[in-house]
Amino acid sequence: NQRLPKQALLHSDIDESTERKPMSFEEAIANREPGAMSVEQLHLFFLRRKRAALFAGSIFWLLGLIGLTMGLINGSTKTVIQSLLSIATASPLLFALALSAQFRMWQLTTRRLSAAERGGFNDFKIENPDWLLKTLNPQIGKSSGARL
Repeated sequence: NQRLPKQALLHSDIDESTERKPMSFEEAIANREPGAMSVEQLHLFFLRRKRAALFAGSIFWLLGLIGLTMGLINGSTKTVIQSLLSIATASPLLFALALSAQFRMWQLTTRRLSAAERGGFNDFKIENPDWLLKTLNPQIGKSSGARL
């Protein structure tokens, strides 16, 4: 029974020469499995994911604020703490989900994926100074995939 070094367990391949180089957007689209979603379908998928995260976040905020109000009215420190913890734990997770969906929609719209194409997260933030507002916008009037 030969044991692999720890570093080998952290990488998918022991031989670094077989590591895959990052694919461009066009390469990624060309190498999709048959029956995979189209770019438009992917955009709609991520838009729905973002909306679901924002909706769930809104529900957590609403219920948390109701609980907070009731706790303050009733003088229940336990309810106040539980409400604040509910908001504090759910909000970052759901925001991260909405942000990742917004980032993927940007990649699909700009047709950039790799660092060489300037399709990374820092590129997204630089090109979208209002990325926070875009992430929090559910884009309600948009019901179909992007016209890409």
